[in-house]
Amino acid sequence: MLEADRLVCATGFVADAAAHPLVAALAACQGVPVVDGRLLVSDTFRLAQLNRPGQACGVVGVLARWALPVAGTFAGMKYVARRLAPQIGLEG
Repeated sequence: MLEADRLVCATGFVADAAAHPLVAALAACQGVPVVDGRLLVSDTFRLAQLNRPGQACGVVGVLARWALPVAGTFAGMKYVARRLAPQIGLEG
């Protein structure tokens, strides 16, 4: 069982979700679908399977490329982060 208030996971440019032990465990534990090494994130860059009222798990960078194919680029990461921040309570 994984529990956290907030988690930031920097994966660099390794595209396969299974290559990251924490991400792979989260996907296996919570039943997050993975297709061809990609996490199936929603159009809002969140993992729907993990979202309960008051909770959110968002994905930025190369692991968000299911929703945005260029998510692994610096411009893509910035785009995703700006849209995800308010959803996970990081808007300041």
